[in-house]
Amino acid sequence: MAKNDANGKKRAVRGNDNENVRRVGPGPSTPQPDPADTPCDVRDSPRGLPPDSPMWSRPIEGTLPVLTFAHIAAVRGTLPAGFDQWWLRTSQGHTVAHYAAVNGHIPDGFDEWDLVDGEGVTVAHAAAYERKLPAWFSRWDVRDATGSTVAHISALRGGLPRDVPEDVWMLRDAKGRTVYHVAAGEGRLPEGFDKWDLTDDEGWTVAHMAACNGTLPPDVPDWALRMPRVDHASPGTTVAAYAAGIVTSDRPPNDPRTIERACAVYAEMECEILFEAETPRTSSRDVPPARPISGPEFPRGA
Repeated sequence: MAKNDANGKKRAVRGNDNENVRRVGPGPSTPQPDPADTPCDVRDSPRGLPPDSPMWSRPIEGTLPVLTFAHIAAVRGTLPAGFDQWWLRTSQGHTVAHYAAVNGHIPDGFDEWDLVDGEGVTVAHAAAYERKLPAWFSRWDVRDATGSTVAHISALRGGLPRDVPEDVWMLRDAKGRTVYHVAAGEGRLPEGFDKWDLTDDEGWTVAHMAACNGTLPPDVPDWALRMPRVDHASPGTTVAAYAAGIVTSDRPPNDPRTIERACAVYAEMECEILFEAETPRTSSRDVPPARPISGPEFPRGA
C-alpha cells in the first residue's frame, strides 16, 4: 500500500505502521532531470572530466532539488570509469550513487551499496525498489534504517531471484518477518515452498500472510494452522478463516478453488467447537463464537 508523506513522496507501508518498508530515494515520485528541461549550462556541461575532478561537485543553479554535475551524469549514465565521488549529495540528501542506482547505471564492481541518503535509505534499497539491481548483486543482507533488508524490498517489488540461497529467504526484518513472509503476500514464493508455519514476531505465519492477501494456493497442507497470540479457541484465527474471507480484508480474494476448500474446512472446525461446547464435559467452558477480526495491511507492489 502507498501513502504520501509530508513531502509528497509515496511510501509503501507494512502492517499498521510505515517504518518497515517505505517509498524513498529518487525515482518516479522524485522529479528526474530531463536534458530538455534543464538550464543551458547543464546541457553543455563539461565532457571528458577525469573521475577525480572537483567539477563533479559543482551545483547546478535552477534545478530542484539542487543537483551537481555528477548527479546529471549519473542519470544519463555518463559518469567516467573510475568515478568515486559517490557521496556527493543533492539539496535533499540523495547521493550520486542513489541517482545512478535507480536509473540502472551502477558500474560493475560497485561496492558502496550501504551508502545512505538523508533518510537512512541505502543505495541497494533504492535500486531494489526500482528493480534496478544488477544481476551480479549479492548484498541481500544490507539493512536500512527501519531494519528491512534488500531481500525484503526485492521480494516486495518482484525483483528477488527465486534461486537465492535459503539463508537469504530466512533473513528477518525488525518485525521478525522473513523474506518468505513478504513474498507470500505478493504471491511470489519459490516453487516447492513448504514452510507455511514460519512465524514472525507478531504471530503471523507465512500461510496467514498468503491467505489474507489472496495468494494462498488450494493445496496448502495445514488449514487449521492458528494465529499465535490472538485467540486459540476460535476458528476465526485459522488459515481457513482468512482464506475463506471470514476475516475481513480489503485484499483481492483467493483462487475460487482455495476459497471452496477453505470454506469447507472452516465450517467443519466451527461445528467441532460448537459440538464440544454442548457436551457435559465442556459445558462450563466459555467458548467464544467465531467472529470476524481484521488482519493488518501488507505492502503491495506498485
